[in-house]
Amino acid sequence: MAEFSAIADDNEILEPGEYAAIFRGVEAPDEPGQYGLYLELSFDVLTPDGPVRVTGRASRPVRYTRSTKVRQWYEAIDGRLLEKGDVMSFSKLIGKPCRLVLEVKDTERGSFNRIVNVLPAKAPRRPAAPVADADDDLPPYPDEEDGE
Repeated sequence: MAEFSAIADDNEILEPGEYAAIFRGVEAPDEPGQYGLYLELSFDVLTPDGPVRVTGRASRPVRYTRSTKVRQWYEAIDGRLLEKGDVMSFSKLIGKPCRLVLEVKDTERGSFNRIVNVLPAKAPRRPAAPVADADDDLPPYPDEEDGE
């Protein structure tokens, strides 16, 4: 019999909150999970110490309506709402930025991050228009007129 060995590892647990992330892919296992067939979406959460891989599961329903989690996540990553009949091609989303809302889930098998929501990447902020100095348009205080 051949020997197999592996090194035990632990998942890095991120604090609950909102994080910038990159979509890395999706898998569709053939075997159902606890609640039926599902998709497993992978993301790299961007942290100061480097990327941290986080995965989230979403059910594989018969119809992908606006209320299904996987469609909502897809639309957030894609940055647009789908129309009836649009095809969700996850491969075209690989490498796209988004934001993840994470929580920490504690179970008898240990703790892990759970994806609460996937949000669109924030649009880049435009520089604010310069604001005129408000004091320039105000009349002087009464005591300033007298030079006091």
